[in-house]
Amino acid sequence: MGSMDKTALRKKFRLIRHQISERDAENWSAQMADDLNHRLRKSRFDGVVFLFSPTRGEPDVLRFFRQVRFHVALPKVEGAGHMNFYLWTPGDPLLEGAFGILEPSDQSIMLMPRAGDVAVIPALAVDLKGRRLGAGGGYYDRWLAEHREKLLFTAAAVFPPCVFNDPLPADPYDQSVDLCLASH
Repeated sequence: MGSMDKTALRKKFRLIRHQISERDAENWSAQMADDLNHRLRKSRFDGVVFLFSPTRGEPDVLRFFRQVRFHVALPKVEGAGHMNFYLWTPGDPLLEGAFGILEPSDQSIMLMPRAGDVAVIPALAVDLKGRRLGAGGGYYDRWLAEHREKLLFTAAAVFPPCVFNDPLPADPYDQSVDLCLASH
């Protein structure tokens, strides 16, 4: 499948996301945060969770994850197609950055993944093999390609209607995830 198929699928899943009620989005986001928290506690996790600040329509795992005592890093766009992650603690300011996404301030400390860290990334859709359909900028694909081997696991945070039973189209540079956070 080509990029035109991805474009049509992006449109489809944006529409599906737009139709999710605020209440369902909140409940599912809380369930994803609980699932993540459970997985981390079960593995005696002691690293950094590379998470994301949600944009409109994305699961807000961060909001429900704030009570947890793990270190969290959030992305900041730094140049075309490139992002880095910065340490973030509840209460630290988040400022509007590229694409209207809330990002850590310039005073935050940049973090690179170390062995055993975890990444939770957004996606418009994920299929049953972990192929994800992102927004199309390739930021997470580039970041994962560079850092995946250090990570304990990678997870996508998507709402249940956006888990796709059929294989999603994938280009050679697309990065799959190890699992999808449960929210049902």
